[in-house]
Amino acid sequence: MAKKSKHIMYIESLLKDDEEIYHVYECINDDVLGALAHTDTRLIFGTDGIWTGESIEEIDYEKIGSVELKNNFSGSILSIYVKNSQQVMEIKSGSRENLSKSRSLIADKIEEYNNDKELISEGKTNYFIADELLKLVKLKEDGHLSAAEFELIKTKLINQ
Repeated sequence: MAKKSKHIMYIESLLKDDEEIYHVYECINDDVLGALAHTDTRLIFGTDGIWTGESIEEIDYEKIGSVELKNNFSGSILSIYVKNSQQVMEIKSGSRENLSKSRSLIADKIEEYNNDKELISEGKTNYFIADELLKLVKLKEDGHLSAAEFELIKTKLINQ
């Protein structure tokens, strides 16, 4: 079994309770050698160098807008773009395989987050319609709406 690098051991020491690393490897970020770790909730770049000391950069997956893998003759670069900001984390590695796996993991997390967001949004919409229908029934029962008005408004609400 290969010995873990000091960068990977440093990242492991920063994990939260019940946080699990899915993929970790050594790489370069901002010309600094360190390690990149994918956990179930965030992306962590950590370094523990003689000259740089200990440092960490982390991004929650829900804050990532997109990810791009560029391959060229001099190597590969993984660009991770943070939503609503100019921040870009650029990861360089000698292993295209590691960067490709990172791109896939991040893309999957972005899709998972967007699907969860749509479900929450749909739930709020359904709750809103149900709430409005209850108010509408009350208005009809209190004599503020005729049967025809009630049906017209109800149809509009349901078809929103």
